[in-house]
Amino acid sequence: MEDFDLTESMAGVLWTLDSSQPPVPMRELARRIGCDPSNVTLIGDKRQRAGLVERQPHPSDGRARVLALTDAGRAFRKRLLNCLVATTPLSTLTVSEQQQLSDLLNKLGADD
Repeated sequence: MEDFDLTESMAGVLWTLDSSQPPVPMRELARRIGCDPSNVTLIGDKRQRAGLVERQPHPSDGRARVLALTDAGRAFRKRLLNCLVATTPLSTLTVSEQQQLSDLLNKLGADD
């Protein structure tokens, strides 16, 4: 992540912001990456100044705000994910082993 000039929290936000998924309020985003909501606000400010995200009203809750990737943010996220996938030790697992691991992790997460 040093190559991308990102902290772990910044990378977590970009990892979690998936344009193919419905947007989540910034408070929920903080919960998902395990940090304080004020930290997501600061990360949002930095990434907004870098042109990677923009704040938008939540589509169904006018009181909440969401972070959405810009075109530049989607391109940056794609480069980040490609780098992470290329360097993860999980890439040594077979497709079947990756699916088994995913199933186990989902089972653990279902208890939340």
